[in-house]
Amino acid sequence: MRWIRFAVLFVISSSICAAQAPGFTGFWKLNVVKSRWGSKQVPATVMVEINYKEPFLKYSGSVVNVFGEERVFEFAGTTDGKEHATVRPSGEGKTTLERQGPYVIQMTFKTNDGAVIEKTTMTLSRDGRTLTYAMRVTDRGRDISWTEVYDKP
Repeated sequence: MRWIRFAVLFVISSSICAAQAPGFTGFWKLNVVKSRWGSKQVPATVMVEINYKEPFLKYSGSVVNVFGEERVFEFAGTTDGKEHATVRPSGEGKTTLERQGPYVIQMTFKTNDGAVIEKTTMTLSRDGRTLTYAMRVTDRGRDISWTEVYDKP
């Protein structure tokens, strides 16, 4: 009888764990070699920290270019599709985040004048060790796209 209770508890706890969303939270380091850059300038390093507890997401980090110049960034918002005021190097605008499934978050940034639109699809690998950003930016009629691949150190 005891083993039946154990088996039932094991099945229930396994089902609950399988239904939970995987963790985007953690420190992520850009893998320059695995990333695809298109016509975008390749950075020397990028480090990102993500804190995610549904629906709240906060990320911050730094980019160092090939000249050694560092730029820091930060964003906090929710994955409910609501707009959040944002300031980026391309200007002031609004960002929305939407959860597309357990492993995908869609992020869209649009400047207030509509001249710059940035769409990012963040995809977490099933094992939670790799995070891929597929980026597409339309900047005053010019399109550029690239893919950044991050590893959990």
